[in-house]
Amino acid sequence: RETNYATTVNTDDAIDFISDQGTDPWLCWIGYNAPHSQSEDPRFPVPPVNGTGSVEMNGEVYGGTLDTNRDRYKAALWALDSEIGRLLSYVDLDNTTVILLGDNGTPAGQVQDDNLFPSDHAKGTIFVGGVHVPCIIRPAGGLSTPRVIESPIQGVDLFPTMCGLMGIDPTSLGQVVEGQSLVPLMNGISNPDRIVFAETFGGGNDGRTLRKGDYKLNIFDDPQDDTDVPSMEFYDLSQSLEENPTNDLLRVGNVLSAEETTVYEELLAENERLSSDEINFMTDAPIPSEFVTTSVDLTGVTGLQNGEVIASVPALTNRIGGDVSIQSVMIGNEIDGHLDAVNFSRTTDGETLDRFWVTFDFDIGTSSLAPGDYDVVVQFPGNGGPRAFTLVNGFSHP
Repeated sequence: RETNYATTVNTDDAIDFISDQGTDPWLCWIGYNAPHSQSEDPRFPVPPVNGTGSVEMNGEVYGGTLDTNRDRYKAALWALDSEIGRLLSYVDLDNTTVILLGDNGTPAGQVQDDNLFPSDHAKGTIFVGGVHVPCIIRPAGGLSTPRVIESPIQGVDLFPTMCGLMGIDPTSLGQVVEGQSLVPLMNGISNPDRIVFAETFGGGNDGRTLRKGDYKLNIFDDPQDDTDVPSMEFYDLSQSLEENPTNDLLRVGNVLSAEETTVYEELLAENERLSSDEINFMTDAPIPSEFVTTSVDLTGVTGLQNGEVIASVPALTNRIGGDVSIQSVMIGNEIDGHLDAVNFSRTTDGETLDRFWVTFDFDIGTSSLAPGDYDVVVQFPGNGGPRAFTLVNGFSHP
């Protein structure tokens, strides 16, 4: 039986796995269980302590105490941060994308702001304190300017995001794809507004929450019980994160604005769609893909890198003879958002290399874009951040 601290064991296992891959590409998923129910329960011990009774990890000493459950929880979180740092120091971050995602909200006993997130609005609930979790993405090579993304995202976005980073169309793998690639957001390009949702049932806090932008609709009922009459709450989180009767837009006496009414009806319709007996996310066939191959000429197109104009696209090779590859190709505009193209190459026809030409495939079958002309945004990697070249109306969506 393993007796070492679980967070350390998880990190050791990950490093061993990565080391075994050698120069081959790899994907490593690590499911840390800390911080968890930090207490006297021996199943969730505090991190290792040194001779003075202080938590010590990787040569550093945690300055806090271990007197209460919250103290022990904070110590476990500190230890997790230390071990993630050890893991990241081992990998080549120039060629490794790192995604850190929380699995649920903070446990009720560890919430720091009881007014904002009371105990019945924390882990295991559909309130903000139960479903809004940290997500940090560092693409290979990093970003020249770190940014905070305000648009709501959800866990199912990770699969198409990882596919997008590798230039793979996820629907071509025969999978049902409900998420959206976050690559455009990572590159500072907004995606169209969409609805995300979370739900819980079977534990006494049955319900579903749907969110679009800053608007959030909470529906309390058991989706598996047709006799359970739902109750609803509707909030504008831009005004307050406190989900209580005072801020409920459906409270008696409050009249919804035109915008609030529109979003409320959209969220109700999406809830009805999700609740339909006709929908089965595990077995329903995905919308058929229909790829079109397009070649575009970037001759004369100027680019941007950190707001500065770049005169021309990079050469096919760098100064030491290495290939200068395309980082991403996206189709769209600022109003409709941008979607990823795949199978891109620096060729005139998919075969003949050319500095200024780019050939790519775009899926018009599953695209949310209406027929019309859209910009083509081609990004190349750069030491100071991505170099983006935009060909206005370069793609015609039939």
